[in-house]
Parts: sequence; C-alpha cells; structure tokens
Amino acid sequence: MPRMSDFTKLLLASFVSQTGSHFLTLALSAFVFLESGSSIQAALVFVVSFLPSILVSTRLGSWIDRSISRRVLISNDLIACVATLICGACIYWKLPLSILCVVFGFRSILSFVGRAGATKWIKLVTPPESQTARMKLFFLAFFLSTALSGALAGVILAHGSISTVVAFDVLTYLVGVGIFSLLPFQPPLTPTPFATESEVEPSL
Repeated sequence: MPRMSDFTKLLLASFVSQTGSHFLTLALSAFVFLESGSSIQAALVFVVSFLPSILVSTRLGSWIDRSISRRVLISNDLIACVATLICGACIYWKLPLSILCVVFGFRSILSFVGRAGATKWIKLVTPPESQTARMKLFFLAFFLSTALSGALAGVILAHGSISTVVAFDVLTYLVGVGIFSLLPFQPPLTPTPFATESEVEPSL
C-alpha cells in the first residue's frame, strides 16, 4: 500500500476538523434559536464564529508563515477541542450567552489558524505546476465540509441533543490530531513559488 502523501494527510485532517467546526457553529445557532426564540441571539452566535478570525487574520497569517509546524497544527486542534467542551459546559450550566460568545469567538480564531496552517503547508510541499489544482481541491473540501455539517446538524438536532453535537465535534478534532501526527515535524523551509490569489480562488 503506497504511503499517504503530506497533501492527502492535510486534506483529510482539515476536512474532518472543519466539518466538526462548522457542524457545531450551525447546530449551536439553531439550538440558541430554539431555546430562546430570538433570531438576533442565534445570529450573534453565528457572527462570532467568524468575525474574530477575520479581524486578526492579517497578524495571525504572518505568524503562521513564520511558525508553521506539526506541533502548531496539533496544539491548535487540541485547544479547539477544549474550547468546544467549554461551549458544551456553557450550555449545560445555562451560562449567559455572552460567555458562550466569547468562547465561540476564540474558537473561530483557532479554526482560522488550522485552516491557514494547512493551506501554508500544502503550498510548501506542492510543485508550482500542481498548486492551482491542489488549492482548488482544498477549497472544494472546505465547501463540502460546510454542506455536510449543515446536513448533520439538522439530522442530529432532530433526533439527538446538543450534547451529541459537542461530542461529535470533539471526535473530529481528535481524528484531525491523529492525522496531523503523521506529518513530519515541519514542512520544507524553502517554499515553492505560490500560485496567485486569482488562480487558487474557487469559482462559485
């Protein structure tokens, strides 16, 4: 059996982790709406799952460029796993929504770090002639994980509980950590030429 390439490991780990992350985002928004009856509160949960990562993306992107390694990817997913458990605790003990939003906002930054770290690593291990195809595949996996998580959120909330959602998200992070652990300690130190932004942006 051929050895799995670093690209395949990164694609699989990112797909699994992002599916769990999107799954919890959608499920928690729906749960807050069902519990409170407030579309504003549900929208707030959804917004804080993305906005903080956008606000710090430039600074974090520079740090990832300098520091990317297997330890960074694994540590990031483990911290995100703990953040997910804290989100579950906030719901279980019915803590104020503001606390849940703070934890969720922090978790959104961790999701960005994981996604940006995997993207950076893929670029470093991919020959220039393959970068466009690989980045399009990576973005496609990101969109598919969003679609899959939406379907799962509807099914599990209809037949299960929010605890099941939290447990599923924790499991996806642990699977992601297991796959990331198969990577070398760090990617090549000399990057291959990057594809341009217009070349890697997927068409919608």
